[in-house]
Amino acid sequence: MPRIRSVATALPPHALSQERIRDLARGHFAPAFPEIAPAIRQAAVARYLAQDTWAVDPILRQPGYEYLQQILLDGGFIRRRHRYQDLIDVEIATGVTGTSGG
Repeated sequence: MPRIRSVATALPPHALSQERIRDLARGHFAPAFPEIAPAIRQAAVARYLAQDTWAVDPILRQPGYEYLQQILLDGGFIRRRHRYQDLIDVEIATGVTGTSGG
């Protein structure tokens, strides 16, 4: 089973300029979602920032993982629980942030 590296560009939850949102949508998300129109990517970035749903900490710790896993189970997106230590590797994120994961 592949391991997920908990690495993300931690963004502050406060509003950014439209230019910065456009840059984020283009530079960080366009390569991963090339089939999505630029305006939709930009709107998605703006919405996440406005909702304060963007993580400010790139480390996916076990309580957050368990919470997300329950949401995925309840929504029918996964059929069974998976162990945190089998799927999550926070080595890169902890190295970047200088904190400990887990």
